[in-house]
Amino acid sequence: VVRFNYTEKGKWFEKVKTFHNEVVRTLNGQIFRDNDWWQRLEDREPEDHFVVSLDADGLIEGYMRYNTKDETFRIKDFYSINVHSDRVLWGYVRSHSSQVEEVVGTMPAHSSFPIIFKEPNVERKVYFDKMIRIVDVEAFLKLYPFVELEETLYVKVNDSQAEWNDAFFQIGLDGSVEKVLDAPGDKVLEMDIGAFSTLMVGFHGIDWYERNGQAKIAPLLIPVWRKALAVGYPSINENF
Repeated sequence: VVRFNYTEKGKWFEKVKTFHNEVVRTLNGQIFRDNDWWQRLEDREPEDHFVVSLDADGLIEGYMRYNTKDETFRIKDFYSINVHSDRVLWGYVRSHSSQVEEVVGTMPAHSSFPIIFKEPNVERKVYFDKMIRIVDVEAFLKLYPFVELEETLYVKVNDSQAEWNDAFFQIGLDGSVEKVLDAPGDKVLEMDIGAFSTLMVGFHGIDWYERNGQAKIAPLLIPVWRKALAVGYPSINENF
């Protein structure tokens, strides 16, 4: 492993920043950090430390940002691309067992990381502390990576706060998107902006929203939308 802090960054800090953006590129909901973002983290928490796991060729395969205070090991970032780096980083945490009483950190609600431990002694608390809202539905849909479009899709978004979103949207077989004045009733998915926003980032599948009364959709359209939308539970490890 390689260890450093903000006062002894050296070459490894730049490598960690590059590695971080390479990893989050594969994750749904994570944010790319530019230099200003890293500087803000340093300004807020200058006492943080870094530990980096390297492979046999000296390349980064995982890193952790953390600090230890009042007998607590507090994990701020934990990014890893394989089991080896998982074990290296958790082994590093374990090496502090004589100095700390507890280890705390934040993980996505769907994470099953305790299963990698032989005898996990983990207390989990679930917080719904994040939200998402699509500000411009048309622009969002034009950038969305639809997976498989079997037919032209129509969605009616209800948005009482942003009139430009309160409309019908047509999604063509080629992924093109445009506002339309109306659409065939049996071909329309209708949702409020809040539920539609969480649907489009993968919080739940279309079936869940229909079952819970947050989506009006003909039963035959459910599998069509299921094939069209990307799968992947969103997670975010940032505070603004």
